Amino acid sequence: MKTLEGAGFQYKGRPGPSIPMNREGLYTLVSVVDGKGAIKVADKEYPLEKGDHFLLPHKIDKWELTGDLHIIASHP
Repeated sequence: MKTLEGAGFQYKGRPGPSIPMNREGLYTLVSVVDGKGAIKVADKEYPLEKGDHFLLPHKIDKWELTGDLHIIASHP
């Protein structure tokens, strides 16, 4: 499930195909609330798990999420 609310979104995913995402603001601030998975940026994959927090800067305009993740992201 992906829901857009104001200046942010929540994403809940389950194992399976990747979910492509696009930049919607100047940057994206992401917190992994639960689960494990990965983010793929520019052909590199980075593991994600509960408790991770990271910033996607403006120059990153596309990324993919995989795994069983619940994230909360916000952007200006």
